Amino acid sequence: MKNININLPRKYKPLLFPLGVIVVILASTFTVGMTAFDKLQEVRSKINNFEQSNRNLEEKRDYLATLSQDELSKQSEVATSAIPAEESTMLLLASLKSLANSSNVSVSDFNLAPGDRKASSARPIKIGVSISGSLTSTLSFIDSLKSSYPLMRISKLGFTVSQNNVRSDFSIDSYWSPLPTTISSTDTPLQNLRSSDQQLLTRLGELKKPASLTYTVLQPQGRENPFSY
Repeated sequence: MKNININLPRKYKPLLFPLGVIVVILASTFTVGMTAFDKLQEVRSKINNFEQSNRNLEEKRDYLATLSQDELSKQSEVATSAIPAEESTMLLLASLKSLANSSNVSVSDFNLAPGDRKASSARPIKIGVSISGSLTSTLSFIDSLKSSYPLMRISKLGFTVSQNNVRSDFSIDSYWSPLPTTISSTDTPLQNLRSSDQQLLTRLGELKKPASLTYTVLQPQGRENPFSY
């Protein structure tokens, strides 16, 4: 490799050091400027994201302001009556008992089978029911299952006929689903109810209300406080 030597005139040599300093300063300034430019772009991007989030929130606020609180409460009540938010087997049994009484059939047996508690959507409750009564009463009971809260589905059915009496063994599926514990991101658009959803809510609202549970409080016998002396 051939070395190239440049001989500067003596009068320019004192300028070499200041010139080198200027070059270093310019290089540093360029580097700092590029870093500042990148930071500025990052901040600008965040500001744009915040502004978009604010616009989304304002749109959601304006839409929610148009909704009727009474109507939302009714829709929520209908939905949680059809598919309860808790695993209430007592409610299910009370509803079946009420339907049996109104259909003039007698219940001879109940048995429960636990469903899948890890299901991601609606979680099943499986219940076995045995009833006895006339054929007309039995058919009335079957028909009432599809028009009552909570939602129930007959998965298995067997008949035993003896004279004028019909014994029926049912396997019934019902469902429950816990309420959501988180809300969607501000970037997620609101999902409006479709016309098919509105029609479904209307149909669910026409179902019979579940039987209310009443509890009998046992009164203490003898002394009011059994631990007093």
